[in-house]
Amino acid sequence: KLGIATESIPEGWYPHRLNAGTVLLTKQQQEKIILGTEIGSVSGGSILIYTLPITTAPKDWVAQKTHIDLGDVLIQESEWKIVHGNTVLHTVHYTPANTVRTEYIFTDDTIFVLSLSPFNKNEADFDTLVSDVARNIPE
Repeated sequence: KLGIATESIPEGWYPHRLNAGTVLLTKQQQEKIILGTEIGSVSGGSILIYTLPITTAPKDWVAQKTHIDLGDVLIQESEWKIVHGNTVLHTVHYTPANTVRTEYIFTDDTIFVLSLSPFNKNEADFDTLVSDVARNIPE
């Protein structure tokens, strides 16, 4: 249900399935991943992709989440947009480890979350991945 085609994975990134609903992309073909640790500490950066259920409107869901306070000083950027017909919340925020860019792609019953850590403004491949996931969400 993650909607990620192999050809959508940016060149130089490798998928590591953490569980049935979570994939971690890293720049290492083989990565020792210790669950419960700071994902951003993975060598060379990471893209964490997972899904969440949703039963409310996107803005109502965000308002209920204390970790997504769009008025918080730790949020550098936030923008609502439409990508391939899906509502998307774009955020860039500080964490203790580094700066993270997260895209929340909303469907009627699922949120696809893609987080790039550390965030690099020149990571055009991440934009392409977000677009591909939004376009290929299974019905």
